[in-house]
Amino acid sequence: MEKIRIFLSVSNLRVIKRIKNKDSIELGYEVRTSKKESNHILINYFNIYPLFSSKYLDFLNWKNIFEMKINKKYKEKEGTNLLISLKCSMNNNRNKFNWEHLNNFWKI
Repeated sequence: MEKIRIFLSVSNLRVIKRIKNKDSIELGYEVRTSKKESNHILINYFNIYPLFSSKYLDFLNWKNIFEMKINKKYKEKEGTNLLISLKCSMNNNRNKFNWEHLNNFWKI
């Protein structure tokens, strides 16, 4: 995880401890990108080495949101509506799935 932190030029690595139920604890790590440079590194990485789950669809939403931020499209009413729509359809809120990206799974 330290190598990932350095690769992404991120200053903090955070340990996450989630209690799933009274008998189960989930441990994990979080590397959070916030700098434009770090986000570009991450986008380039996932463009070369894509995710193959619904997280790929979340990545595409996140990438669109990032590009809207860079281009300041979120300041326009249409952009704000799109940003909200993208954000509200990520992770557990996703109800539309497109699995076409899996057609390239074995071509890597």
